[in-house]
Amino acid sequence: MCRLFGQISLTAQSAENGLAEDPNSLLYLSNAVKGRRQKDGWGVAWYDQKGELHLVKSPRPLYREKKNFQNISRQVRSRIVIGHI
Repeated sequence: MCRLFGQISLTAQSAENGLAEDPNSLLYLSNAVKGRRQKDGWGVAWYDQKGELHLVKSPRPLYREKKNFQNISRQVRSRIVIGHI
């Protein structure tokens, strides 16, 4: 199962809903199919206000790193964000 989140906007926006809070967020989708949890890694990339790229990735399943992923999601505020599980 592969899922992708993308956000492109004119001004920097929070990506927390799409990554971790919304019922269709990557975090929710990582455990959406009963008996078929997402078992591969995840990653999030974004540009900060200075235009510098940030990349956070893990080879572990997202449901095992829920708190870490939620913390990262709260920090992401950008015009361009990409996340995947």
